[in-house]
Amino acid sequence: MIELYPIEINSVEDAESILLNRQSSCIDRSSAMVYLKEKRGEQYIIDNLGYSASTVRHHQRVHKGLSSHVQQLFRRNPSRLTFSHAKAICGLSEIEQKNTAEDVLARKIRSRALEKREIEGERSNDKYYADLSETLSTNIGHPVEIIQDKTKQNKGKICIQYFDLNDFEAVITDTMNQNIFEDY
Repeated sequence: MIELYPIEINSVEDAESILLNRQSSCIDRSSAMVYLKEKRGEQYIIDNLGYSASTVRHHQRVHKGLSSHVQQLFRRNPSRLTFSHAKAICGLSEIEQKNTAEDVLARKIRSRALEKREIEGERSNDKYYADLSETLSTNIGHPVEIIQDKTKQNKGKICIQYFDLNDFEAVITDTMNQNIFEDY
């Protein structure tokens, strides 16, 4: 019988047992990994259970990043929704996570294909930010570059190029006195 509710971990032994049981869902293994990291530290997991540091961090990201509804889908379908799927969708919004997980189940999408699909989605985002950079550059009269943070969704930097101190002051004054998004 597959456990549909979050597992209860009361001890280090419980967490280790879950990690050693390959029949556990990836969500339960991620919960166990986070519990062990809090209780014993990352190095304990690496030294005693043979996981790499990057795997520990991936489990932590999955544990914190998936919505509770999507976690339930993973618990119900541990052989069809894998840890690789979880890594690929945990950075999405809650609605996108749900839709993507359901799509994986309905269409039996492999994790590699899902990762490729996510990369293609990033490319469309790149076009959006390139267009926005161009609009901002036109509006303020200086080259603008928008650099999206690849590790965190909806974060990044806006870089406005200036050529000397007078130019810098003009950029600041101009951006403070106008709506630079007026044409977008």
